[in-house]
Parts: sequence; C-alpha cells; structure tokens
Amino acid sequence: MSELAATLPEEGLSIMDALIPISHGSSAGISPDAFDAEGRSSLARCNDVVLSLFRLDRDSVHNSDLLWLVLASSELAMEALRGKTQGCSRGMYAPSTDRKYLDQVIQEAERALMLCLMKCDEVDWHKRTIDGIKSKSGTAEDTTSKLLIQVGQMEIKDDISCRVFRRVLGHYTRQNDTTPADGEAWLNLAMTISDSRMSSIPVQASAKLQNPISLLR
Repeated sequence: MSELAATLPEEGLSIMDALIPISHGSSAGISPDAFDAEGRSSLARCNDVVLSLFRLDRDSVHNSDLLWLVLASSELAMEALRGKTQGCSRGMYAPSTDRKYLDQVIQEAERALMLCLMKCDEVDWHKRTIDGIKSKSGTAEDTTSKLLIQVGQMEIKDDISCRVFRRVLGHYTRQNDTTPADGEAWLNLAMTISDSRMSSIPVQASAKLQNPISLLR
C-alpha cells in the first residue's frame, strides 16, 4: 500500500480533494495484466479477504493494521470511481472495475470504522492520542487512537495516509463531544509538525507541502 500511495494520482483528481496533490502525470502506463478479470490488483484482492474477515468476525475490525488497509483501499476506490486511465487508482483498480463493487468497498470500510468508533474509550481520547503521536513510542488500547498514533508516528508523507488520518479524526470528532480545547490541541500538533518539516527541507521544496490545517477540516 505504501508503494501505491507514493505514486502520482491521475491528473485532475486534485479537484476531488484538497489533500490530493496536483499531478501532471499518472501511473497510466500500468499493464492491463496487473489486474484480474474483475479489474482488481493483487492488493485489491487482499483487501477483499480482509473485508470478508470483517464480515465474519466483527471483532477483527479492531486490528488497526487491517483497518488501515481497508480505509486506505477505500480512498483509492474513490479515485477509481472518478478516474479514467489505467492509473486511475494508482494501480489498485482498473477503469473496468464495476462501480457497484467499488461502492461496496467504500461502504464496508465506512462500516468497519463505525464499528470501531462504537467501542471508543472517550476519556481523554484526544489528549492520549496526541501525546502518543508526540512521544514517537506511545501506544493505545483503543483502535482508532492506535491507528492515528501509528500513522502519525510514521511521519505522514503521502496523501493517502493524510486522508485516512483526517477521516478517522473527523468521524471521531463528529460522533463524540469535542471541545474547543481539543481542536486547539490538534491544531497546535499540526503546526508543530509543519514547522518541523519546513525547517528540515529546502525552501523551494517546502512550498509543495500541504497545509496541515486541512487535516482538521
């Protein structure tokens, strides 16, 4: 998944989401042989297996690594619904992939996230998650918190990770009580990470970074 996420999105998809980088090229040169008869790559088939597991065992959604794969795959399924070339989803799905199937991938990922949120421990969730990201070694029992800590600790470098991070955090804040202080804490974390990255790269390259505040929208 990391390899796919690091590839260029199809040109024009940045209109769909501000977190998708502007691209003047794509992975359109992907061979049709990379897909099966249903337009799925090997990674897409792995995602189908995980979704089947989630349907059979609801408790399995609390595996943060599997949840990450499902959510990231659903983001690429969204790209596939809007793209037209072989690289429309960076090589995960072919343009011929059935739209109903792609919708199902997205809906099942959403359902898995909702199941996790139903069992969230709301006590100091924001503080514990932010502290875990800052510490670089923090862990959490709660699945959604653990997922954000994992993504945050690997220093997000691609838009798919950013979109998954925003999706989990956004769903949590909409479903649970979030105070202005919680929002300010996330904003401060975003600005701290942004300042740190800006100071470690050349000025010319820093202009290409996405505004971290968009993670909170």
